[in-house]
Amino acid sequence: LDVNQDSMDTVLQELITYLMPSAEIGETPLIGVVCDVSANSCSTFERMKALALKSVYAKFVPIYSCNSFHDMSACEEEVEGNLQALTQRKKMDALVFDPLL
Repeated sequence: LDVNQDSMDTVLQELITYLMPSAEIGETPLIGVVCDVSANSCSTFERMKALALKSVYAKFVPIYSCNSFHDMSACEEEVEGNLQALTQRKKMDALVFDPLL
Protein backbone atom coordinates (compact mmCIF):
# COMPACT_ATOMS: atom_id res chain seq x y z
CA LEU A 1 0.00 0.00 0.00
CA ASP A 2 1.46 3.32 -1.08
CA VAL A 3 0.25 6.16 1.09
CA ASN A 4 1.13 9.73 0.17
CA GLN A 5 3.05 11.01 3.22
CA ASP A 6 1.87 14.61 2.73
CA SER A 7 -1.76 13.47 2.71
CA MET A 8 -1.19 11.38 5.82
CA ASP A 9 0.50 14.32 7.59
CA THR A 10 -2.47 16.55 6.72
CA VAL A 11 -4.97 14.06 8.16
CA LEU A 12 -2.90 13.61 11.32
CA GLN A 13 -2.43 17.37 11.76
CA GLU A 14 -6.20 17.89 11.43
CA LEU A 15 -6.81 15.28 14.11
CA ILE A 16 -4.35 16.97 16.47
CA THR A 17 -5.93 20.39 15.76
CA TYR A 18 -9.37 18.94 16.52
CA LEU A 19 -8.10 17.72 19.90
CA MET A 20 -6.50 21.05 20.88
CA PRO A 21 -9.53 22.30 22.90
CA SER A 22 -9.04 19.38 25.30
CA ALA A 23 -5.42 20.39 25.79
CA GLU A 24 -6.39 24.02 26.31
CA ILE A 25 -8.66 23.15 29.25
CA GLY A 26 -5.95 21.14 30.92
CA GLU A 27 -6.77 17.67 29.64
CA THR A 28 -4.11 15.72 27.83
CA PRO A 29 -5.60 14.12 24.72
CA LEU A 30 -4.98 10.36 24.58
CA ILE A 31 -4.55 9.01 21.06
CA GLY A 32 -4.18 5.33 20.31
CA VAL A 33 -2.33 4.28 17.16
CA VAL A 34 -3.18 0.76 15.98
CA CYS A 35 -0.08 -0.87 14.50
CA ASP A 36 0.86 -4.22 13.00
CA VAL A 37 2.52 -6.37 15.66
CA SER A 38 4.73 -7.99 13.01
CA ALA A 39 6.12 -4.67 11.72
CA ASN A 40 9.51 -3.50 12.92
CA SER A 41 8.19 0.03 13.40
CA CYS A 42 4.94 1.94 13.15
CA SER A 43 5.45 4.96 10.92
CA THR A 44 2.06 6.48 11.79
CA PHE A 45 2.89 6.38 15.51
CA GLU A 46 6.25 8.05 14.88
CA ARG A 47 4.66 10.72 12.61
CA MET A 48 1.97 11.48 15.20
CA LYS A 49 4.57 12.07 17.89
CA ALA A 50 6.62 14.33 15.59
CA LEU A 51 3.61 16.39 14.46
CA ALA A 52 2.30 16.79 18.00
CA LEU A 53 5.59 18.24 19.19
CA LYS A 54 5.03 21.11 16.75
CA SER A 55 1.53 22.02 17.91
CA VAL A 56 0.03 20.49 21.05
CA TYR A 57 0.96 18.14 23.81
CA ALA A 58 -0.82 14.81 23.58
CA LYS A 59 -0.14 11.33 24.84
CA PHE A 60 0.28 8.77 22.09
CA VAL A 61 0.12 5.05 22.76
CA PRO A 62 0.77 2.26 20.30
CA ILE A 63 -1.82 -0.52 20.19
CA TYR A 64 -0.53 -3.62 18.47
CA SER A 65 -2.58 -6.13 16.54
CA CYS A 66 -2.75 -9.73 17.69
CA ASN A 67 0.05 -12.17 17.00
CA SER A 68 -2.45 -14.55 15.44
CA PHE A 69 -6.03 -14.28 14.27
CA HIS A 70 -6.60 -18.05 14.31
CA ASP A 71 -8.14 -17.86 17.79
CA MET A 72 -10.36 -14.76 17.64
CA SER A 73 -11.56 -14.99 21.25
CA ALA A 74 -7.95 -15.01 22.50
CA CYS A 75 -7.17 -12.11 20.15
CA GLU A 76 -10.15 -10.16 21.47
CA GLU A 77 -9.07 -10.74 25.08
CA GLU A 78 -5.50 -9.68 24.26
CA VAL A 79 -6.59 -6.42 22.60
CA GLU A 80 -9.16 -5.68 25.33
CA GLY A 81 -6.54 -6.21 28.03
CA ASN A 82 -4.11 -3.91 26.24
CA LEU A 83 -6.74 -1.19 25.87
CA GLN A 84 -7.77 -1.41 29.53
CA ALA A 85 -4.14 -1.13 30.62
CA LEU A 86 -3.60 1.91 28.40
CA THR A 87 -6.75 3.81 29.32
CA GLN A 88 -7.04 2.97 33.05
CA ARG A 89 -9.02 6.03 34.21
CA LYS A 90 -9.28 8.02 30.97
CA LYS A 91 -11.16 7.54 27.77
CA MET A 92 -9.29 7.41 24.49
CA ASP A 93 -9.86 10.59 22.47
CA ALA A 94 -9.01 9.07 19.10
CA LEU A 95 -7.88 5.87 17.39
CA VAL A 96 -5.69 6.06 14.30
CA PHE A 97 -4.99 2.98 12.19
CA ASP A 98 -1.63 2.63 10.51
CA PRO A 99 -2.28 2.09 6.77
CA LEU A 100 0.07 -0.91 6.74
CA LEU A 101 -2.12 -2.78 9.22
